[in-house]
Amino acid sequence: MTDKIKTIGPVNPAGLDDIAEALLREPKKHGLKTSESKMCLEDHHAFWRLHGVEFKDKIYSVDMRKKLLCNGSSKTQDGWAEYSRRAIAHNQFYVGDLPKYTAFFETLFMNRNGECADGIEEIRSFVGNVFSRGLATLTRIIYKASGKDKAMHNFGLLDQYDVEEDIAGKAALIKKALGTPMYSALFGTEDAAEINLVYKWLTNKKVRLQRISGKPKTASGRTVRFGKYHGLSIISCNWDLSRKTIALGIRAEEMQPSNQRTFL
Repeated sequence: MTDKIKTIGPVNPAGLDDIAEALLREPKKHGLKTSESKMCLEDHHAFWRLHGVEFKDKIYSVDMRKKLLCNGSSKTQDGWAEYSRRAIAHNQFYVGDLPKYTAFFETLFMNRNGECADGIEEIRSFVGNVFSRGLATLTRIIYKASGKDKAMHNFGLLDQYDVEEDIAGKAALIKKALGTPMYSALFGTEDAAEINLVYKWLTNKKVRLQRISGKPKTASGRTVRFGKYHGLSIISCNWDLSRKTIALGIRAEEMQPSNQRTFL
């Protein structure tokens, strides 16, 4: 059967609240720049395709699978990294890192009241419903006994990259007082207000960032995952490496004017 595709045209930002309008007016490190790009959401049988996702100074089309990877089976982060390496080699769906998921969610949020509102709400509802079950990312934190900690993104993949920053600290609601360099190292954006808006919209909950509370005696690795706990949305940066989680599947391709294709 041929997949049915619903194509949703350019975004009209009219009707956004004051804060979202401010976000739209200012170019961001990632996320759709509506003044320069047009965003289109395609609804395929097995996945959604979101165009105009800006990540690391490039624009991507990002697919999100409509079902959890491996029929909802759980794996450790090492297991998901191995799975993702094989998936990427065959252009299949894989697990993203925290900045990549954040860029995708931010693009949805910034266009939630535009012409693609119905499709965006469908995605938001799907992600919001599985968020509470705990979702894996391929971001790993190495908390160090001295010096800066290390955020490892695309962990275990060929394009893994590391960012060193002070990350350890008490669990707290996301707010600017926690320190913007830490946010940039984890999420790929320093804008705490933006991060809070995006994830609060996605889950209908206040957003809490969990980390280890202080410097460990020896270096300690932890995974980053999404979840909900005691009425809050949780972005946990202290999940044990041996614990298993389910995962959302994504797939990204750089948008280029030529026939060249670059996969993320």
